[in-house]
Amino acid sequence: MTQQPLRAVAVLTTWDRWSRALDAALADPGVAAELAAFAPERVDADRRPDLARRLAPGGVPALAILAPDGTPLVATGYAPPSVLREILRSAAFQWSTRSSMILAEARRSREAVLELTSLRPSRGLPDEGFVRAAVGELVESADPSGGWGESPAQLRAASLRLLALRPDVEGAAETLARALAALKRGPLAGAEAGTYFSDAEDGDPPDTLERPAELADLLVAFRCVGDREAASRLEARLRSLRGPGGAVPVALAGPIRHLETAESTFLVAEALGDLPEGFPAFFDPATGLVRHRAGVDDPVFHLADQAAALAALLPHDRPAAGRLADAVTAHFFSPGAPAWRDRLGPPVEFEPLDTPAFPVDDNARLAGAVLHLGTPHADRAESVLSGFVDAYRGLGHPAARLALAITRGRGGGNGPAPV
Repeated sequence: MTQQPLRAVAVLTTWDRWSRALDAALADPGVAAELAAFAPERVDADRRPDLARRLAPGGVPALAILAPDGTPLVATGYAPPSVLREILRSAAFQWSTRSSMILAEARRSREAVLELTSLRPSRGLPDEGFVRAAVGELVESADPSGGWGESPAQLRAASLRLLALRPDVEGAAETLARALAALKRGPLAGAEAGTYFSDAEDGDPPDTLERPAELADLLVAFRCVGDREAASRLEARLRSLRGPGGAVPVALAGPIRHLETAESTFLVAEALGDLPEGFPAFFDPATGLVRHRAGVDDPVFHLADQAAALAALLPHDRPAAGRLADAVTAHFFSPGAPAWRDRLGPPVEFEPLDTPAFPVDDNARLAGAVLHLGTPHADRAESVLSGFVDAYRGLGHPAARLALAITRGRGGGNGPAPV
């Protein structure tokens, strides 16, 4: 019986510099020769963020190597052709000599991860201690010069917003002030305020760019501390991302992640306090859900888009928000978790990845909005939030969005529309 080849999946976007670099490296004749031993495939990370999250946990771009049945084995980011050749050659050799052992180990690891991340909800919202612990961890792990030891391109906007909303926790205000000051000295300085540049070459668009979700959180953080100048510059930046009909245009100020998607448009709308003029074009009449792109007939729906739209709709059109919440519950909610899974649509081509995934950021954003719709929606949102607490207790940045949703659900935060 002939052994099936491994699958080599390139997870790319169409716009960023490193995706172009990885794509070029994969076309190198030596790399192409090594790829001949694999079943090569491609995934557009902008159209399928659910697959990108699971195939490329370290970020996009990535080259993921999977077993023939779709079980993920390893993933690497950009590497020059010489390194890619060695990675592919080694993977092919290991698979040819010990495939059964590799597959058994990968499946055991996956089962262990599923067990560790199983959700154990309790009744009611998580206690205040979870939020205070999340803020305390951010305070303790912060650098004295501002930030958390990451490159300026690694914006921790949700963490900044959490610190801004919880100045009652010891050290939170001081930590936030240092981080915001560092941002103003670095990425927010100059004419292109609000755009994050790292090491893009002349003529290239920035290779690490802001997401509207991050700018929205950062705008709230500056508003909370009363920095009107920085807030107004960020607000202008967000407004510049809005094109005709409220869509986020491809050509304005360089590309951004998730171009012209519902998530981008509704997050910008929420931060600025107004809905896009053309927002009805995002709604799919058959399901009542929000499409990934306005007016595009695509059978794949993403939880991130539903969460962003619901939060933006809530202060403007409460009945529409309630209808969307009903549709999201009908199509996305898994009572056994309980949580909202990350995708609705046809089965994916990678069988093990078609098991439900429950991204904490999207669940927290959605739950934070749903809490304000009253029962039974609020009861469901409370169980979702409480289910994530054990897995994310003490994790700092990964827990920030969850702690934000809990804070907003308890009536804290800035403004009526929870994010």
